[in-house]
Order: sequence, then structure tokens, then C-alpha cells
Amino acid sequence: MTRLYVIRGNSGSGKTTVAHALRAALPAPAMVIEQDHFRRIVLKEKEGLENTDAVELIRTVAEFGLARDYVVIVEGILGSPKYGPMLVELMARAGSARAFYLDVSFEETLRRHATKPNADAWGEAEMREWWREHDVLGVPGETILGETLSLSEMVELLAQE
Repeated sequence: MTRLYVIRGNSGSGKTTVAHALRAALPAPAMVIEQDHFRRIVLKEKEGLENTDAVELIRTVAEFGLARDYVVIVEGILGSPKYGPMLVELMARAGSARAFYLDVSFEETLRRHATKPNADAWGEAEMREWWREHDVLGVPGETILGETLSLSEMVELLAQE
């Protein structure tokens, strides 16, 4: 049975860290699809509602993984107005799919961002511009992960799903 995890949240909330820790904890082959990598590195696409190549590329790569029985972990800000319809479609096609939203305060995202190797690449002004308050997908079973959970607690919760 194919499995899909969708891990979303604001910049600096810990999505990428959780996604990679989850992959390491899973016994089955798993792939992590990072929105930032495909949008910023592969396509060099600026974020905006009119740009949809990243949406389609992420969909294609996720479908590739699901068709080959990988556990697929899609992570990123993945704003619901632009990415939501695609994510909901992917979730409907997977044998098992769950959505998780890292609900972390702006102050905590700034603190976490400051610990990252690329902390100098952008700062508070950009993060405030990208900020989406409680941008959940609203799908059944979507789980909100609060900032008080440790990395190991989040991974344990996700791995049990």
C-alpha cells in the first residue's frame, strides 16, 4: 500500500528536519520531496500564484515515488491557495495519506531559522513576507504539530500513522 506524508508549515518551522528524520526512522524505502529544492534550485522559480511549474513538478515526482512503492514525504510551506488542490489530489490517490501542519509562532521560527546553515540567505523581513497564519489544508485527519513537541516526539507521532 502506498503511503504519502504531507508536512507543511511556515519558513523555519522545522519541516525539512522532520521530513528527513521521518525518512530515517521508516523501515520502508522513502523519498523526501522538498518544495524549496524543486522551486528554488531546480526551476529557479520565484513564489507567486501565477507560477505553477513547481506545483506540477512536485506532483510528477510524488506520483513517480508512489508508483514505485516509495513512502513519499512532501514538505514545504506549500501554501494552500497554490498547492492545496494538487496535494488533496495526491492524497486521494495514495493508499494511505496524512497531512501535518507545523504550527509554530513567528518568534520561534526566527529562533529556529537562526540555527540553520543558510540563516544568512534570508532574514526576518522575508520570513514575515512569506508568513501564513495557520494555513492548514483542512483535510480530514490533518494533524497540527505544536512548537512544544520535540523532534523525536514529532517523528514518533508521524511514524505511527
